[in-house]
Amino acid sequence: MSFVRAACFAVLKVAAFALPAQAFTATWVYSMTANTCVPSSKSINNAHYASGNYVAHRGKSTAAIVLYCPMSSVDDFEPGTSWYLDVTYLDSTGSGNGAFVEVKVMKQNVQSGVTSTVWTFDSNSENTTSVHRSTVTFLHDFDFETYAYYMQITLDRSKTGQTVRAYSAAVITAP
Repeated sequence: MSFVRAACFAVLKVAAFALPAQAFTATWVYSMTANTCVPSSKSINNAHYASGNYVAHRGKSTAAIVLYCPMSSVDDFEPGTSWYLDVTYLDSTGSGNGAFVEVKVMKQNVQSGVTSTVWTFDSNSENTTSVHRSTVTFLHDFDFETYAYYMQITLDRSKTGQTVRAYSAAVITAP
């Protein structure tokens, strides 16, 4: 029996070293659906619509919808790491200027309250007019002792015939 165990261990050891570099998978550090975020007071008054899986404008509203999504501190936010901002959205105007979904990773200094933008994704940077998942790379040294982090999602349209929806956003370690 010990010979069989030793042989199996040897095979596993060789197989582990034979794995190609592409076998690395990114770590999902933070993710959320847009409908779990907190709408700004103006957005509540402007009758935004939150379904089971997205946030969008309700009826004939063309006022901006702003959502705030807190980010939790986890051990995987290591200094010197490349990150992916992963966003799933719909912008019926594609790269047109009439409507957009914007996702910002924000930080707020816990001593002074001053906020600044870490990274921004704008749907107008892509010409996709259907539900789409986009991933952009950014560099940042997350420091949860000095800053509180959150995502700010803005949906805006200039005409009622335009459709913008926010489905989800995530921060993922880049391989």
